[in-house]
Amino acid sequence: AMLSWSEALRKVDDGCFIRPAIAEADPDEQKRLWVIVDMRRMSDLNWFRERLGKGALVKTVLVRATESTRTSRGWTFAAGIDDAETECGLDSVQSWDLIIENDGDEERMEESIAQILSWCPPTCVKVQKDNFEVSG
Repeated sequence: AMLSWSEALRKVDDGCFIRPAIAEADPDEQKRLWVIVDMRRMSDLNWFRERLGKGALVKTVLVRATESTRTSRGWTFAAGIDDAETECGLDSVQSWDLIIENDGDEERMEESIAQILSWCPPTCVKVQKDNFEVSG
């Protein structure tokens, strides 16, 4: 019921949940860097590209793992859940700025993190050995 309700709202206004979250996180509209995690819908992706992208840098990152890796981590496919739009609504997207293969290769993961950090203004990133901090 909750999913149907939220989908009906999104069809009328694709930013109905995004705008309040942004306003709460950044009431003065001062943030220069946003990290949005776990985006699942094309309408959300389009909203950020079209609206937030006008005044901010918008980069898209897909994090994925092979089915065997996911299974080794305890994942089991559940019909009606793992094949629903909330889980695979972005599967057809081909225009990611970066795709991270999360299959346990630390060197590849470090390269991906370095790529992401390269997009950030130098004043927003403080890198320390084996750690980094993003502000702003």
